Amino acid sequence: MTSIQSGRRYDFKRGFKSKAQRRLGTQLGWWDPAYADRIAPGCLDGADASTMHGADCARAIEKVPMGVLTDPRADNDELLGAVTRFNRLRNRATDRATVTELGAELRQLLEVALMPTWRALWIAHDVLSWIPNADGSERRWTDDLA
Repeated sequence: MTSIQSGRRYDFKRGFKSKAQRRLGTQLGWWDPAYADRIAPGCLDGADASTMHGADCARAIEKVPMGVLTDPRADNDELLGAVTRFNRLRNRATDRATVTELGAELRQLLEVALMPTWRALWIAHDVLSWIPNADGSERRWTDDLA
């Protein structure tokens, strides 16, 4: 019960209202609005990140599909159509030249879908890497691997 209560306090203090809003991009944008444009260029619609409140930035970046919450329109319309065309045109060929030539549209759509999450992960890695390990973390790591 304590973790649930502290989680609710966390949400209330920082403005997150649902688990869906606890996405990495949203949190990074809340902490530092400058991260938003690095994660999803253009997501702030021309707003100046240096003058934005974190909550406003979090709302803006929340519109960018990331993680397990993909954009169903893009999945069902664009991506499914591209996969269907790719499979029809390649006619079961699996050689690198054919897949490279015919896969450009599919590759572009996947990059658009995956890059915001990829960028957010690396930003989070950079932000968190300076935090020293907690006492006993090496022992816990070793015990978990055993």
